[in-house]
Amino acid sequence: MAPPVSRDGFFHSGNSFYVEIYPGCHRHPRCDSTSLYGLLTWTDPGPVLTKTGKIAKRQPDTYKDNPRHFYEAQCIHYGLKQYKTREVAKRHLLAAFDPVTKMLEVPPRILEIEKVLKKEYKIASEAEKKKYQVEKRHNEGRVMQERNKKVEEGDAMLKEFETAGIVISKGQVSNMKRSGRLHPNKPISDAQLRMDLAALPEPQFRTMIDTLVFDALEASLFKKAVIKEVIALKEQVAKASAAGTKGKLKLLSDMGDTYGEYIMTAPYLREQWSSAMDQMTLKMSVSPGQSHLWASFDFGIHSGIMRSYGRPPKYVGDTVELHWKGQQSGTSETSFGDSNMVSITFLGDGRIRGKMCAPAAGTFELIGKKRPKSNIAWVKNVDSWKSEYRGINERSYEAANRARWGGWYDPGDERQQTPNSDTDPNEADLYGSEEEDESEEESEDEDESEDEDESEDEDESDDNEDGRGDQDDGGHGESHDASDN
Repeated sequence: MAPPVSRDGFFHSGNSFYVEIYPGCHRHPRCDSTSLYGLLTWTDPGPVLTKTGKIAKRQPDTYKDNPRHFYEAQCIHYGLKQYKTREVAKRHLLAAFDPVTKMLEVPPRILEIEKVLKKEYKIASEAEKKKYQVEKRHNEGRVMQERNKKVEEGDAMLKEFETAGIVISKGQVSNMKRSGRLHPNKPISDAQLRMDLAALPEPQFRTMIDTLVFDALEASLFKKAVIKEVIALKEQVAKASAAGTKGKLKLLSDMGDTYGEYIMTAPYLREQWSSAMDQMTLKMSVSPGQSHLWASFDFGIHSGIMRSYGRPPKYVGDTVELHWKGQQSGTSETSFGDSNMVSITFLGDGRIRGKMCAPAAGTFELIGKKRPKSNIAWVKNVDSWKSEYRGINERSYEAANRARWGGWYDPGDERQQTPNSDTDPNEADLYGSEEEDESEEESEDEDESEDEDESEDEDESDDNEDGRGDQDDGGHGESHDASDN
């Protein structure tokens, strides 16, 4: 829409021909002669009476005259001198009316100005429309170019991964299931333990011994700790062997792959949802306490926060399992159920692949490549990510539903959470602690006669009884919320 055009104190906006009293404050179009005469000759009719001649209880609204600037504008419209007092302006306007016809003519000069301004505005409006169409086409072309570029980047990423032998499904895949904690199903004999230790590469053996000597709290825990370390390192060596690294494990901390922003793509989402055609992003960081991996994601159809069930991955080839909470695009409803799972495998050199289970999309695979960015302290985002994750729960979901229908719901106390320790001050009973988790693992190792699934069930039950679940989730509390960092 073109801006109003003006000349000699008159304006035209396409729909209205008007004057401004005190520029930008009071705009008044011309009042027709008959209506104006009625305003100028109005007299108080007195109160309404009843049939008996008494004043009726119900009276019409009190007459309210137009403000001074209205009559000042009408003087200008009808070619009179501009009077700044209401009564004086009304008197001169009434005197200008024809005493016989009771009409007030608009001067031809002003009618001509109105005609010219109307034509000028039409020309300006058409020019503005053409300009808008050109800009619209330009913007649409730019948006299309950007989208095509993102699509090409996604295709190039898929091709790069395929060249490296990493192929992901373009459709839905089987549902996810947590793998559970790593611990032996059967006791390990001393002879087998010696053989396992002898089979370890020397660098990993030295690292394990250094860790155990300085970290073991009591000598009685040493053998148990060795068993756990051997199992973990055997798995890492197997992964390294499969990857052709000849037992030389690469630390993710050396590569910085657990910090930063990843550009993601998922063929299934791209085919099913146009919102996923735009660039999908995943920003991640290990918590200050090194207890969890946190991430913020925007995959078009879903966006939110991820939090690992356990400690962050350590080596190239490691897979970490995470739980996510977030929102579906285009809706205000949140999702935070137990089935909201993600697994991410760190392939090294800034590459990851994963699998995600989402209510609106099912289970699908995705890949990502790290975007080079320097001088960004990603760990500083953990506090806000943690707060957002904590804020999505059964209580907030119910509050949003009540508010949507005009009701009221008490959101409860919101506590300030800090990412700098495994347990916030004075809240160990709510969120658990690292020491309690380690105690649980030791208890599980002692109970070696039970199978892995039973151990997982007991672990989840213990977590809930100890009050380490996400208390904010109400009926949807989750054992993985034992500690948030």
